[in-house]
Amino acid sequence: MVRHSSAILTEHLRERAQGEIKVMGGQQVREWAKMISGLVAVPIDRNPGGTLVVCPVLYLHACRMTFNWNASFVPVLETEEQIICEMKERYRREGLGNIAAWGKISRIGRAYILPKDKDIERWRPISPTSSDPARLASARLGRATRYMMFAVGDELHFDLRSTDVLKCKCLEIQNSLEEKCVSVWARSYDVKDMFVKLSHGSIMKAISWVIDHHRRKNLVGVRVSRRGKLCMMAQNPRGSEGFILMKFEQIKKAVKFELNNAFTICASEILKQVFGIPMGRNSSPALACLVCARSEAAFLDSLGADRRLVKGMRMIDDAAIIEGLEDEEEESTRKADRILSRFEECYDESLNLVRKDNESNSMEFLGTRIFVDIAPIAIHVFPRTRNQMSLAETGQLKVHSMQDFHSFSKKLTKRATLLASMLRAYKMSTSDEATVATISTVVMVANLRGYPSKVSLGALARFAKLSGSHWGATLSMLYPGMERVWVL
Repeated sequence: MVRHSSAILTEHLRERAQGEIKVMGGQQVREWAKMISGLVAVPIDRNPGGTLVVCPVLYLHACRMTFNWNASFVPVLETEEQIICEMKERYRREGLGNIAAWGKISRIGRAYILPKDKDIERWRPISPTSSDPARLASARLGRATRYMMFAVGDELHFDLRSTDVLKCKCLEIQNSLEEKCVSVWARSYDVKDMFVKLSHGSIMKAISWVIDHHRRKNLVGVRVSRRGKLCMMAQNPRGSEGFILMKFEQIKKAVKFELNNAFTICASEILKQVFGIPMGRNSSPALACLVCARSEAAFLDSLGADRRLVKGMRMIDDAAIIEGLEDEEEESTRKADRILSRFEECYDESLNLVRKDNESNSMEFLGTRIFVDIAPIAIHVFPRTRNQMSLAETGQLKVHSMQDFHSFSKKLTKRATLLASMLRAYKMSTSDEATVATISTVVMVANLRGYPSKVSLGALARFAKLSGSHWGATLSMLYPGMERVWVL
């Protein structure tokens, strides 16, 4: 890998006194490009403003280590055209055309890797399927699977419907445990290898589990809207205008098709994924969550009456569990420890749980910092941005996730992005002080990216209007002039 000193980098990027970025001239760009010609420049994952320059041989080796030499992939001798034709025939034979038509664009995705932001020595595999002819059927399968999972009842698993419900879920857990517990333990985990080590058998068992649950209610399938995200369970096989009926047997066939027809191309070699959840497919996150939900349901069922003491949250591979203690006796402590140990072993044996909390009832979860107080029992959610600590310590951006103001998108789009970041912090937070800190960070990032004060203050004014209550007065004290900004 090539690492240039900060002096070389800052030589090509200077800031004017008023904060506007001075763009490099054409000759400077050519000189800079010449320095890295022949090398591979790849964006850093989850940090679009950062770029890693690496030797082509090392990059190719990393690609082969990730895909070609991975036991989850096997080389295929057929040509791309032959594979597409065979896939189309299997798609027709299984009757999946009733779910969605076979796409006109038929091409196997080209896999690549991106360096991880936390450790650029590690790589994240990317296997795009934007040209997959079965992508529409895969998307509808994912929506149907996720809807079936939530239709079994939130009390059977820990999966969150969205990040917007995090605050409400935490308050619900707090109200439930404070009535019957004197103390709580909180832990958070990262579910590792979710997409590459799950066996196809585990995935099919999860699909059968959720389908059997609904069949016991005399349901026959899921109706998925042709446009939009609306779904509903079907009590009869009759058609409904604007919806596609996916019968349970069709759903099983669609999942099998997904698992048996996952192809990618890496280093000019066609590979078939024979283990794990298909990379890049629209249905993959829903299938992964369903496998975990089935394990959580079995775990909660095994607890018997003690399940009332266990609450949890999970968003794909981020999991958190909160265990209540009924009294301060040693037996309650031992029981809580046994339950938490059982949770760590409840998921599929091929998955690894890595604990993330620092054993202090506080944890990082979904871009927030959650603190769980013991006496009295209370759960606090503090939203955070990825630049919050770096701005507080150095005044500089660590993650360049926001566009420069002079980039290609419209001004209204940029202001809407600022507003969305502020509203997200407001919806997730249980603390006004933490919300103000996050909003201030968003404004600081916007200023560093060259946003005029009219745009950032306009987003603030719009936020104050939508959030209501005292926010208008609070933000006006921090940002004088906000009220003078014209808001759409």
